[in-house]
Amino acid sequence: MAIKGGSVRFNRNSSYRHVAVLVVVAGAAVGAAGCSDAPHRLERVGVATAQFTWVEQQKLLASNGAASAYFGISVSLDGDTALVGAYRGAGLSEGTGSAYVFVPVGGVFSEQQKLLASDGAADDHFGFVSLDGDTALVGAPGPIATDNHCGAVYVFVRNGGVWTEQQKLTASDAAPVHQFGAPVFLDGDTAFVGDTGHDDNGYASGSAHVFVRSGTVWTEQQKLLASDGAPWDGFGLVAADGNTALVGAYRDGDLGMNSGSVYVFVLQKSNGDPCTVGAECASGFCVDGVCCDSDCGGGDTADCLACSIAAGAQTDGACGPSTGNPCDDADDCTQVDVCQSGVCSGSKPVQCTAQDECHDVGNCDPQTGACDDPEMPDGTPCANGTCHGGVCVGEGGSGGMGGGAAGTGGGTSNPGYTIDQSCGCRVPGSGRPSPWGALALVGLGLTVVSRRRERRWHARRAVVG
Repeated sequence: MAIKGGSVRFNRNSSYRHVAVLVVVAGAAVGAAGCSDAPHRLERVGVATAQFTWVEQQKLLASNGAASAYFGISVSLDGDTALVGAYRGAGLSEGTGSAYVFVPVGGVFSEQQKLLASDGAADDHFGFVSLDGDTALVGAPGPIATDNHCGAVYVFVRNGGVWTEQQKLTASDAAPVHQFGAPVFLDGDTAFVGDTGHDDNGYASGSAHVFVRSGTVWTEQQKLLASDGAPWDGFGLVAADGNTALVGAYRDGDLGMNSGSVYVFVLQKSNGDPCTVGAECASGFCVDGVCCDSDCGGGDTADCLACSIAAGAQTDGACGPSTGNPCDDADDCTQVDVCQSGVCSGSKPVQCTAQDECHDVGNCDPQTGACDDPEMPDGTPCANGTCHGGVCVGEGGSGGMGGGAAGTGGGTSNPGYTIDQSCGCRVPGSGRPSPWGALALVGLGLTVVSRRRERRWHARRAVVG
């Protein structure tokens, strides 16, 4: 169970038997003995299925309690450690304030240490507390040095049972009467500080400041304001858990004078923080794996815009021209496309080659990335003759057979053919014997043989007769 800044929260790892401790503030009225009433320790005893009853276990008092110390004005409990503020208690001077740490010893709470501000001054009102683990916040909204109610918050850490001051927190816009430091709330490494006297939205409209710790150093991350803040709202009563924070404005008047309201804030990532969806980012844009200041082209890989260093941008979270990342230059004839200062530049072009000696080197089509295959002009010399219609064709001689006379041409790989230029095809030429002459000679020979046979037949009949 944990109580921070006056709120109550039970730990989730409670088991079958529940024993919880609650420190209850009895009030700031002066008792009969002259000391302010003290916080009372209550214990809840029972099992998970039974009716729980709170019984008082112990009443806590400051070891040096005094009249008007206001011991118990602010309390916080985490685990078995209790922190109690006494904002008017005796410190380094009158009204400086103090805070007391209690831990169980032998089943009862015993005072472990009294916390004081390292530079405490009169009327600082040091004593508004919040505790989480081994870290404690103590707010001092009263005057600091000669200023009036500027306020400060002191961070204490525990090591080996001893609490030491780690850092003093002040508002980036500190000013008199702001009362920065009341109340305070601690959740892990995030501190929320109320500033109910802040005047961004008018006098005492209020604000809340968020500090985060990295290592051992705290820095102010953000100032929260009401969207409809108005004078005297008193915005600045804080509580938080995880990524959600509440800020109360106890004098807000939406439903009537001092009716009050509470504002809910949700933590979203800043530009440059890793993300997966835009809803995680305060900007609403998640581009290239980080929260971005714009939609940055919608993540189009061809526009050479990027929002992360990994994607080629100069910085994470700021959309700008990219360099070195792949892109698409819409030209299929370039095989490697890379962004250069925001421009997609193609390289390693497709190399077109000739199919054979009767075809020329083609050109690449940027739409398909394929090379065309143009034919060489007809008549272009080739290995066996000349190119015609993309084919290498041999040329015949001009001589013929006539009378056994030798032709004056001829002697090529395809003798007796010529090329008809009108169609680009081969036709028999004068240098090749006509097939009709050969047929005539064959017919003449057959006629001679037939007549000789006829004469022999008639001669044999005359002898016989």
